Amino acid sequence: MNSVMIRGRMKAARIATLHQRWRKSRVKKQGGRCARCRRSFTDRLPPTLDHIVPLRDGGADHFENTQALCWPCHCAKDNPRGEQP
Repeated sequence: MNSVMIRGRMKAARIATLHQRWRKSRVKKQGGRCARCRRSFTDRLPPTLDHIVPLRDGGADHFENTQALCWPCHCAKDNPRGEQP
């Protein structure tokens, strides 16, 4: 494995750890509820971290650009017209 691949994996691991902390903080800030449908998060309905303005659309990878959504709301946001990929 070359040094570029190792650095890439290390960066990805740091970002994943940061996003886990953001998700916990965001859930706490939102009172344990989905930002979209307001359902309470549970083991069966866990939170996901969503970028309000997607990174692919120029959104920043900052805590202020995140929200905690349940999986159904996250999927609906990613695919607003119900199109198949």
